[in-house]
Amino acid sequence: MFPLRLTVLLLYSCYTHLHPHAILGAPLTVRDISDELHKTTNQIITKYGYPCETHYITTEDGYILTVYRIPKRNPQPEGVKPQLPVLLVHGLFGSSADWVLLGPENALSFLLSDNNYDVWLINCRGTRYSMNHTTLDPESKPTMRRFWNYSWHEIGVYDIPATIDYILPLTQSKQIIHVGHSQGATSFAVMMSEKPEYNEKVIVHIAYAPAIFLCNIRNPLLKLPALSERTRLYTKLRALLGDFNAGPQLYLLAEIGKIICQVGSSLHAVCKNIVSSLFDMSMGQILPNLLPILLGHYPAGASTKQLVHYSQSIIHCDFRKYQEGPESSSKYNLSHIRVPIYAYSGNLDTIQVTKDTVKYGKKLIGGFRKLYVIRNFAHSDFVFGKDAKRLVYNSTINILNSL
Repeated sequence: MFPLRLTVLLLYSCYTHLHPHAILGAPLTVRDISDELHKTTNQIITKYGYPCETHYITTEDGYILTVYRIPKRNPQPEGVKPQLPVLLVHGLFGSSADWVLLGPENALSFLLSDNNYDVWLINCRGTRYSMNHTTLDPESKPTMRRFWNYSWHEIGVYDIPATIDYILPLTQSKQIIHVGHSQGATSFAVMMSEKPEYNEKVIVHIAYAPAIFLCNIRNPLLKLPALSERTRLYTKLRALLGDFNAGPQLYLLAEIGKIICQVGSSLHAVCKNIVSSLFDMSMGQILPNLLPILLGHYPAGASTKQLVHYSQSIIHCDFRKYQEGPESSSKYNLSHIRVPIYAYSGNLDTIQVTKDTVKYGKKLIGGFRKLYVIRNFAHSDFVFGKDAKRLVYNSTINILNSL
């Protein structure tokens, strides 16, 4: 997903733009979520009567992650196999809020809790919820460069393993269920490639739009940085300026969105086109009343190095480690992945094109357990789409219940 920092400049230019994802949408039942614009993930969870715990996990390299937990609400019946904890991992510029904004009866976190799963929602380093470090300050000039000097490689090598190792003893479980959207699936593949011992700690991986290979990416807003990186422009700028927050949450943007994106606003159609383009959502999957809420939670923060790393993936058409200098970097060893993977792809996704998802499956020993191709679905529909429950989450829960 791409940050919305250019939204205001694009308002009027997008007014007459008909996005290629446009499809007819079904009538919607609108719920009042206006108060969720500035609520945090845990506040949204408790608003709907679900319990929520806040856990702080320190990684090996000193980042302090905020992880939310929706614990099981019902005791495990005698004689019934206990359900394993589920870890939900957000995508680039996202946060734990991605898994709750659709609300009860629709968002994956709530649906899993309704099925008596122990649900954990990570906030990876650099998001608005995980801006702390044992020694580094992300906003102080002396330490800023070092704080933001990471890509999704470090998320896979440090953040996800640390969270798994925290969850397992606390829940007295031997394995977890891992669900990742976009970068959430990228970091999973990194973890398994670099730390194959974690195959024993994950029973299954659900991959929504897994951003592994980006050879056929069609999204112009992500292809542009890749074209710039062909000349090593971003790498040169990094050497000059250092890394920084490429997607800080903007309070002003949320307030503007509250005005122009409200249902009934004369600019609502403009807002819908912008969100469809920048979030890579199909028009028919956008909930009208969710539009201003999305701008209150996204972008949630990320390092410029994450963007550059993805740009390198696009250029090389491969899944490689970050390339610091002119010499080529080494590939991640996907043959190390032994965990069963169920992958989902949207045929309207311009970021993670189905052809690239198929390529990922072919690199795995034994391939995917199953690849679901969802019609009329784009990249962010997997977390924000109005039909995500019917088209994606119901089958996901059926998979988990069959373990």
